[in-house]
Amino acid sequence: GVVKESFSEEQLRAVPAGEGKTLGDKLALAIGTIGENMSLPRATRVTVGQDTQLVGYCHPSTVDQDMPRGRYGSILALRTHRPLTEVAKQLCAHVIGMNPKAIGEEGDPKAENPDDETLLVHQEFLSDPSLTVGEVLREEGLQVVDFVRYEAGETQVREE
Repeated sequence: GVVKESFSEEQLRAVPAGEGKTLGDKLALAIGTIGENMSLPRATRVTVGQDTQLVGYCHPSTVDQDMPRGRYGSILALRTHRPLTEVAKQLCAHVIGMNPKAIGEEGDPKAENPDDETLLVHQEFLSDPSLTVGEVLREEGLQVVDFVRYEAGETQVREE
């Protein structure tokens, strides 16, 4: 299964970050070094079983000290019996771009206007709009078990 744990800013500031410092300490040092105000408003830890893989993506994507950063981020928990392909990253980018509210199932009702679709499986796939995400998942032998989407500036953790 998938376990998602949400952390508040107060909880994040107290997380040990090595060398006897907390994330709050490291944040204060970074603010002093960079000269820009920053915060740690929220985080989600996603834990999965052996049958599930996590894939993440940030947009725009920049890597600093092996840590991807961007204004938007997503993590998908995927089940498959095949090696993951580029489609896994494309699905992460899709979640960022199309902001689904739930995964949904093929039998769930579709929105009248495809632009208003909030269920992931019924949305037109961002990388190939001639297909729905559900069709891509079937073709690739993938199952989206859960996902997390973040946007810089958001203050509320999305409730499931």
